[in-house]
Amino acid sequence: MKVSPYIRSFISSLWPSQWQRVPFTSLNNLVCPDERSVFFHFGDTPTLHYYWKSRFPKARYIDTSSHCVDASVLSNASMVVIIRHIGSDWLQLLKEEATALPSVTLFLDDDIPGILSDYHLPLKYVLKTAARYGRNIAVFNEIKAGVLVASPGLAELYRLPETAVVAPKPMQPYASVSRGAKDGALTIFYHGTSSHMREIRWLHDIIEGVSARLPGVVFELFGGRKVSRLYHDVKSVRVVRPMPWKSFFKYTSSVNYDIGLAPLLDSPFNACRSHVKYFDITRAGGVGVYSDTSVFRAAIEDGINGVLVENKEQRWIDTICMLAQNTNLRCQLFSSAAKNVNSLGKSRGADG
Repeated sequence: MKVSPYIRSFISSLWPSQWQRVPFTSLNNLVCPDERSVFFHFGDTPTLHYYWKSRFPKARYIDTSSHCVDASVLSNASMVVIIRHIGSDWLQLLKEEATALPSVTLFLDDDIPGILSDYHLPLKYVLKTAARYGRNIAVFNEIKAGVLVASPGLAELYRLPETAVVAPKPMQPYASVSRGAKDGALTIFYHGTSSHMREIRWLHDIIEGVSARLPGVVFELFGGRKVSRLYHDVKSVRVVRPMPWKSFFKYTSSVNYDIGLAPLLDSPFNACRSHVKYFDITRAGGVGVYSDTSVFRAAIEDGINGVLVENKEQRWIDTICMLAQNTNLRCQLFSSAAKNVNSLGKSRGADG
């Protein structure tokens, strides 16, 4: 059930204002992690791998959703990094050990403090994320946690210096030659999550338009029953159920696809995202069609390692059809993207 912006606004007004801020000490406690850092996370997520394991594969990583509390993991740690969220028992340990810890830093890959302000996101996702953060913010302030963020948009929003931005990095070398379909049907994909339902809906008429012009093309989307119902009238679409991160990574490392879509519609939350879709699309062997926003302009040179398109349906239909009919251009764009991604993966430091 879709909830109106007015109800969303009312819910947001009930939230304590301090739950919608970053820790107060963020500007005074900016420390870069290293291999001796201890990283706390909650479950296995792409954020864990794209931002930290890709940089510090030998560091200590503690899944606070499953590991029992153990103070010994903090011994000899250069600092502690909380990736997005932490289990309550582990947060209590950090509170108890605060005076002995050299530094604690919270890493945000989305605008979690301000998530209530974006009524485009699914309400269940918003409330769960906001509540997790809100319950912990008092302790973050008490232990004087610093803040690192995943994008320039987040740094600007919370008035953090450029040095607080940790950009995503790929996790493995990518093939320099596209694995896209040679004899089979050309496949175009969008692997959005529940937080991208607005984009999934927006793509419906675009996919329908491309299918009408190029009947042999196959589209793949991620989603459950809601997405299946939305696309039941488009014969060329197959819907794959969402999968855990490890399964997703394995899946996208083995498929042979051609064009990846990365629409990003205007919203406060989207303005603070980063360009991880660039890595996902390239890993799957595809050439990316990206919304022409600051998020993707940070990584994509239009016509060099992907295509940037303004968010107008006909422009997307024309661009996708052009790429689908031009094998040589797709090969050139993919080769440049793979080389660029591989060069980004060579640097391991937190500031690179």
